[in-house]
Amino acid sequence: MIYRQGMKLDKYLTISCVGIVIALIVLGAIVGIKSLFTPENKQQVNTFVASYIEVETEEFWGEGIRHIRVRNISDIDAYVRCTPIFTVRDSDGNICDAILRDDDIMNINYDAWVRIGSYYYCRKPVPAGKYSPFFIEGVKEKTDEGNTIELKILVSAIDSTDPATVTAHWGIEINSDTTIGEE
Repeated sequence: MIYRQGMKLDKYLTISCVGIVIALIVLGAIVGIKSLFTPENKQQVNTFVASYIEVETEEFWGEGIRHIRVRNISDIDAYVRCTPIFTVRDSDGNICDAILRDDDIMNINYDAWVRIGSYYYCRKPVPAGKYSPFFIEGVKEKTDEGNTIELKILVSAIDSTDPATVTAHWGIEINSDTTIGEE
């Protein structure tokens, strides 16, 4: 007798489980069909517009002083950094060993630029199509020994729309007011 009651219990459990599975399938079908006809479920199209960042240095003489600034020729605002590279040549054109400090050779505009590591960063993003504030406002052309100083500026730029990208790629922090350096 106990054996048959167990059979009845197994039979009821099996029927209950099958009923629950069928109910879940029907419910899923109803929700699926309803979601197809709901207006909020329009197909979404993601668009991505690539930008190209390009900068160039501009150098000119004014009042006997060599001025250097950076032009953002891109279509988006960009943070800009520069690295000056000096080469010293003797009167025969040979490269000389010389230890030069940036501040001994150049008058850097520290109001608009900040040095972090070996780079000088423009404190504010340079708007698209515009110029940075002057980076250098005067460069020494000769050493005290009479050797010629050649200066090249390496410039790089990065999109300014996402400060986290700047931090990830350049390893510097962007202030809450979007400037670089001390707030």
